[in-house]
Formats: sequence, structure tokens, C-alpha cells
Amino acid sequence: MPSKKKVSISETKVESELKTDTPVKTRKKRTPKAPVVSDLPITTDTPEPQTPKPRKSRKLKVLTETDKTKAPKKKKTQSNKWIKHVKEFHAANPTITYREAMVQAKTTYVK
Repeated sequence: MPSKKKVSISETKVESELKTDTPVKTRKKRTPKAPVVSDLPITTDTPEPQTPKPRKSRKLKVLTETDKTKAPKKKKTQSNKWIKHVKEFHAANPTITYREAMVQAKTTYVK
């Protein structure tokens, strides 16, 4: 009686992959680098190295006395009328907290 060969699962997977008609992806071969040729004549007529252009320097502004006394310009931002009202209300009633001032300022605020 002939003995049956036991086949593992991994072997059957490999065999099934080999039998498929799908193309196998291969890597492209690299082109070899050009060989270094040492037989080339060495020339002594080399061009002079180019000097780099000087960089543009930043101009430093010299401050005069009038410039030193001027305050820097600030952008004007529109303040929120509600916040402005709450700040005024809190300034008038310093004993209460800001949070309490927000609650109480509702009654006096006019849009």
C-alpha cells in the first residue's frame, strides 16, 4: 500500500501562488554608475573660482530724540459695548465681584 505524503498548509499556498497567471512584480535594475577613468589628462588651466556676491545688508534705522519719545502706534479696536458697560458698572460697585457685576448689569444695559 503506497503511503500518502502529508502536505502542510504553507506548501499548498506556495504551490497555488506559483500556478496563478498573475504577473510577478520585479524591481527595476539600477543602471551602473560610470566607472572612474584615471587615464584622462589633467589640465592646469582651471577657471578662477567665482567670488560670491556680497549680501545686501539691512539698513539700521538711527533713532532720533523725537522717535524715542513717540509712543508706538496701536491699532484701534472696537470695544464691545456690553463689556464696556460691565467694566463701568464694576468700577462703580467695587465691592461686588466681576461675575456678580455681569449679572446685575443686565438690568441697566440698554442696547
